[in-house]
Amino acid sequence: MADETKPSQPLAKAPVDDDQPTRQMSALKGEALAAAEAEVAKSKVTTQDKAAVADKTAEQAKATPIYRPGSKPAPQTNRPEEPTDSEITLVRPVTEAAVVIASTPTAESVVAEVVKPQPAEPVTAEIMRPKLTQPPKAAEAPKPAAAETPKTPAAETPKSTAAETPKTPAAETPKPQATAPVKTTAVQPAPVPPKAAAPDDKPALKPLAPAPLTSAPKTPAATAPDIKNTSVDAIKPVAATEKPEQDKAKPGTADKPEKPSTPKAADKPDKPRKKGTRRRTLVGLLIALLIIALSGATTVAVAANRYGGQAKIGATLAGVSVTGQTEEELVQTANTLVAGMNVAIDVDGQQKTFTLQQLGITLDQDSTTANVLDTGGRFSWWPFRFTNYPLTLNCDADAVRQAVTDSFFGDAQYPVDSTVEVDESMAAFSAVPGSDGKSLDTTAVIDAVNQLAKGETPDVVTLQSTVLPAAIQLAAAQQAVDTANNMVAQKYTFSSEKKSYTLDASEMAPWVTFNANDATGTIDVGIDQAAMAEQLPGILNSKVANPPVNRRILYTPEGAQIAIETWGQSGTVVSNSDAALTALEQALPAAQSMKFSVTTKSQNYSIEKVQVGGAYDQPHGSKWIDVSQKTFKVTLYEGTTMIKQFTCVVGAVRTPTTSGTFYINRKYAVTSMSGHNLDGSTYHLSYVPWTMYFHNGEALHGAPWRSSFGYRGSHGCVNLPVSAAKYIFEWAPLGTRVVVHF
Repeated sequence: MADETKPSQPLAKAPVDDDQPTRQMSALKGEALAAAEAEVAKSKVTTQDKAAVADKTAEQAKATPIYRPGSKPAPQTNRPEEPTDSEITLVRPVTEAAVVIASTPTAESVVAEVVKPQPAEPVTAEIMRPKLTQPPKAAEAPKPAAAETPKTPAAETPKSTAAETPKTPAAETPKPQATAPVKTTAVQPAPVPPKAAAPDDKPALKPLAPAPLTSAPKTPAATAPDIKNTSVDAIKPVAATEKPEQDKAKPGTADKPEKPSTPKAADKPDKPRKKGTRRRTLVGLLIALLIIALSGATTVAVAANRYGGQAKIGATLAGVSVTGQTEEELVQTANTLVAGMNVAIDVDGQQKTFTLQQLGITLDQDSTTANVLDTGGRFSWWPFRFTNYPLTLNCDADAVRQAVTDSFFGDAQYPVDSTVEVDESMAAFSAVPGSDGKSLDTTAVIDAVNQLAKGETPDVVTLQSTVLPAAIQLAAAQQAVDTANNMVAQKYTFSSEKKSYTLDASEMAPWVTFNANDATGTIDVGIDQAAMAEQLPGILNSKVANPPVNRRILYTPEGAQIAIETWGQSGTVVSNSDAALTALEQALPAAQSMKFSVTTKSQNYSIEKVQVGGAYDQPHGSKWIDVSQKTFKVTLYEGTTMIKQFTCVVGAVRTPTTSGTFYINRKYAVTSMSGHNLDGSTYHLSYVPWTMYFHNGEALHGAPWRSSFGYRGSHGCVNLPVSAAKYIFEWAPLGTRVVVHF
């Protein structure tokens, strides 16, 4: 059975004296046994607490090796896997010897060792407790749920603290009835520090293990009698419950001696030392934090000063880092980004790429830089700003839609209504078919631009066109054509006493109007009453009356009379033209034929004074003719614009053409001329074509009798080839200015 006993942790050593009597040792053994049993009873805890403590202590034991002050690391023994709740080292000061007893709450083993004391060195009694924030009081120690450990017949000491255990002489202390006594070995202890606490002082707390979680109640130290060269039998209290198989000692390890550790009686109490350590640690931590804070504040201050008026550390613009950039640099970066941005658009399977400029999108430089360099807010001084700022763009959705639609469809985007046109050659109407348009919803393009502004890469924007049907379809236009053709196909006749006239379709066609009604999708056919009122009286006067011809007198810009273009003639006019107009306004829209009788009256002619020319100094202005007697050229002008030039023959040296500014005052397609030659003889020309007089008898005319031109040789007229004279005759009206010069 000795192999099943697991020794406790190495015990603290106390100096012993080999000359002490054996009887004192026996008495001390009995007393120690009673004290150990009392401590075991008080340290009972519930099964749950015991299991929790065991788990935690096992983890700490694995993580931290146990060392004893003043000794080598403890050897590995067959100690149970389940950690003990506390370890108590009871040291009794004696003159020549001391007994050290180690016990655990499981009361599995009690080992008594007899050690040799050092002369004249008192030993301080200490109770070793685990480190607890609030150690439980001795009287309040919980009792375990397990069955109580039965006491051996030899030790019937009542349950009390170690201080209440009565001292029993060694001869009268019975030995405990242990089923398997533990084999003990006396070991030589290490020297005890010279400083020792008085026997009556309150024992200091000193942990034996690195971090035990529970402790046994405090037990006042008891004075052990002097002993000499007496061996101590192993004492083993009866366990409360049977230990599991894994808690049993391994074979061959129970007889191995344990190296006890020497308690440091002279050390200062742990509690004051811990407070000092914590205080020093806290102060050090505060100093470190202060240094870090000062360093950080200095760094922030330097960075804040460095990046004042610049982009903060970590700032990006459309995904591009702009840390430290000034406003001017930000503008340059933003413009570069915008210039390189493109949007790919696919419309009905046709793909094109657009720059932002092609879409009518521009950069808002002020807003973009203001966002990045924003100095508002409570933390504007903070030099770090890990923010991605988008570009601020000026984007008109309508302009974007128009740009995309124009690029893909051009004019085909606009629907064209079917219309009606007039065929003047046939005096009829015809329908012109229109076409449907196309439309695009470019919202997705705006979304892609917003992605570009944030620095993202958008996918190809796919759009589908929609048909915009024309408001007026071909069927509606054809219906209007049929209505108009029916209107002008009717007969509208006007008769006077001597004449009668029926309006022609070509005369009525300009009066028919067509107004598209998009709401109804039709074309309304009507008449233009203003045009009818302006034109119908003239038609009636010319067709059923003899209207007078007015006299027209032409004047120069300076007010001089040039010629009488027409002499004037009296005649007759329609006197009831207003009634004729009203009748036609009712009959024509209804496409109803009509006959209307008109009345006439006599009317004298009137005189019209007409000023000609005046716009000679502007392009394509008034017409005028330039005759050069030096170059023998006739040049036609409209204002400052030259129209045509011809070679001519001017007056001979003795009969030169008169120089000056004149106006054509008479025109004859064919005339005859006569005059005197230089020798006094007369000449007569019966056929002179395209004659235009400008000064007395001098005129521009054709000279079919000449075969060459470009010299002097006429009687004063400007001779021209017949074709040239005809062109000028038809081009120049009566009153055209003629300028002759050298």
